[in-house]
Amino acid sequence: MTRPRPAITSSAASPRASGGPGRFSGTNLGSPLWTLCTRDFLPAIQVPYAESELDEIFGGYLRAYEDSYRSFPDVPQMLATIAAAGLSTAVLTNGSRQQQNRKLSRVGLAGIGPVYTPDDLGVAKPDPAAFRLACERWGLAPAEVLSVGDNHEFDVLGARAAGLHAIHLDRRGEGPFDEPHRIATLAALRVGV
Repeated sequence: MTRPRPAITSSAASPRASGGPGRFSGTNLGSPLWTLCTRDFLPAIQVPYAESELDEIFGGYLRAYEDSYRSFPDVPQMLATIAAAGLSTAVLTNGSRQQQNRKLSRVGLAGIGPVYTPDDLGVAKPDPAAFRLACERWGLAPAEVLSVGDNHEFDVLGARAAGLHAIHLDRRGEGPFDEPHRIATLAALRVGV
């Protein structure tokens, strides 16, 4: 029997419209990054625009994107199970702190636990340093933490390289299929074992 481990996760909520979690590093309207992305994207889909409209266009996209946030149906029950077992959770994300906090609040998960972002850590997944720094700030040794994430490279391999235990939450059944610690739903996660 292994010692129960706190869980660190990055896949509790997802924008319904896009089919997967965003990997944005910020959502500052008017930033050069978003202006450039919008400026490059619109011609690719043959949408004419005026330069002065870029912030408004991206703002509309961002509002629709944020309106599509939904918690996966298995998340509330699993969080209750984790809490009942006396364990805690945290979030390690490559999103901005502002974006992630809005997302968690919107889906009713604002109290999930500490949220660690590249804004705070100065490094992003899959760099093992992101996981080690999150554990350090959480006050736990990496070997005491279980990472559950939907991106195998970023959430599983990065976590393992940092010394965490890791499970791939493969909701879409895309693999890798040789991953020995792969689940399709949080209901398959064994807590306290």
